[in-house]
Amino acid sequence: GEDNMSKLDTIRGGIAKLADPRVTTEDEARGIVESSPAVMWLMYSIHGNEVSGSDASLMVAYQLAAGTDAATEKLRRELVIGIWPMQNPDGRERFLGHIRQWNGAVPNSDSQALQHTGVWPWGRTNHYLFDLNRDWFILAHPESRARVGTLLEWNPQVVVDIHEMGSYDTYLFNPPREPVNRHVNESIRRWWRVFSKDQAKAFDRYGWSYYTKEWLEDWYPGYTTSWSDCIGAIGILYEQAYTGGSQVKRPDGTILTFREAVHHHFTSSIANLTTAADNRQAILGDYYAMKVKTLDDYRKADVKAYIIDPTRNPSRARRLTERLLLQGIELETAREEFRVKNVRNYWDDEPSAKTFPAGTIVISLNQPLRPLIDAILEFDPRLSTEFLESEREHLSKHKGTRMYEVSTWSMLIAYGLDAWTAGEEPQIDSGRLTETDSTAGAVVGGIPAFGWLVDYNDDSTVGLLVKLLERGAKVRSAKKPFTVEGRSYPRGTLLVRKNENGDDIASLIADVAKESGATVYGAGTALSDDGPDLGGREFELLEAPRIGLLCGQPIGMYSFGTIWHMLDIDLGARFSLLNFYSIGGIDLRRYNVLILPSASPASCRAIIGDSIGKIRDWVSDGG
Repeated sequence: GEDNMSKLDTIRGGIAKLADPRVTTEDEARGIVESSPAVMWLMYSIHGNEVSGSDASLMVAYQLAAGTDAATEKLRRELVIGIWPMQNPDGRERFLGHIRQWNGAVPNSDSQALQHTGVWPWGRTNHYLFDLNRDWFILAHPESRARVGTLLEWNPQVVVDIHEMGSYDTYLFNPPREPVNRHVNESIRRWWRVFSKDQAKAFDRYGWSYYTKEWLEDWYPGYTTSWSDCIGAIGILYEQAYTGGSQVKRPDGTILTFREAVHHHFTSSIANLTTAADNRQAILGDYYAMKVKTLDDYRKADVKAYIIDPTRNPSRARRLTERLLLQGIELETAREEFRVKNVRNYWDDEPSAKTFPAGTIVISLNQPLRPLIDAILEFDPRLSTEFLESEREHLSKHKGTRMYEVSTWSMLIAYGLDAWTAGEEPQIDSGRLTETDSTAGAVVGGIPAFGWLVDYNDDSTVGLLVKLLERGAKVRSAKKPFTVEGRSYPRGTLLVRKNENGDDIASLIADVAKESGATVYGAGTALSDDGPDLGGREFELLEAPRIGLLCGQPIGMYSFGTIWHMLDIDLGARFSLLNFYSIGGIDLRRYNVLILPSASPASCRAIIGDSIGKIRDWVSDGG
């Protein structure tokens, strides 16, 4: 209500104190629980072609803003409600374009018709064809980073994620079935059942069909609901049968309309809001108790901290650090060398003692977001024995897996960093890491007599190479390791010789080092202390890539999108998107690199057909 609107900062500050018992006394927490509204976020249509959620969000917003009945006034009084009406504007715009393109004067209720399905790449994903409901801890995209930042700012007690599913289905909501991530607190599981009963009553008033559990799980922490569970919110999912913004004829002969789909989501939203308002104080109390238990359980935990040595690839470690900070995770960097007696290599079960260098990143688990940290960083997510037994039974009876999708993950494995788990709290002189500094690229040694060397182990060097080749520099790559002027370099090190480049090469090197964040070392001589000399044949001249990236059916949308995003955003490379269906008519001489993302071999053979000889000749000519 108006009273809550006038003190939003105070409410947000109070909830933040509940989220961190380290800064809150029990008496202070009790006072906040008794007086503060609970915070609830409704997140609609993270998949752009699931359009009923966005329309329902407008109905909900209107009801909450304009409703004068006692029930709505109670919602405004007992809750602070955030509404994210469309989490994926790129995908929605693409899907609406499909509808406008393929709709006719006569409505079509066939779920297989083009009006309902659209064309490749459909509307589920964002611009770069990523499924944003898999990106909550990976945070590859700005949409995800914005959502995570908003939820962490408000520390919600309930987060609802609104979706659509197959047209011939009915309506699904929580609670989920197993497997549920083991870091989800038991109180959240209890509240799922409470919300479910009230939501069922709301549907029963209309005689609508619905179900719970069956295929819904909360295992992978990259989904909206499961990530929310890991930060202490009650994550709730809705799945409405898909209508494509129109109507669908179902196998029983009934017609499901878009209006009905929107009404179902509206009813669910109001039902969940009502449950939260009716149980405001109990939900807030459980939220605080959950955070207290998280800190208490730390004392009994086998793992006290994660340790990351960034030495081998500082740029990649910095990128991971940025992703962890965006999720509110507390990090420290060691100011000096330190030793831990009880530490395990991330890939090894055997404990040992180890000394770590200054600059090492330490993630203590003595913090309120410990469930999230463990969920995204631990080596073994540990499915329960009971679920594994049921999974084995399903597989042995040829019923397929019971897993919805992703079964294992690890940010530390994905980033390929040197990491350890500590069985004791590291005693270090450290500083709290609050933000990642942008890498300060530099040229060491001024303008040298012979040329410049760049160690290719760090990720920043890839961006430097792309920029150098794009601007016409002649760059070579070492076939073997070598040492020059007392510094050792690995195989793959980049070499830029002065005598092979123009007079502006020194300023170009300086500019590109600054842009990419790479460290470049001047070489005053071509004579190596060990290994091949810099003027010899062991340094291969690189050719600037002229890239053609194939897209369109039958290429896998997600595979293509990942490569597209990497080339365009991560590397800033120049490339051309090429229609796979037109490969027979494309002049391949313009490209020296062709990238074919994942696709079925049979489909590729059918499309390429007689053009296979053309591609073979292109490869023979150096492509």
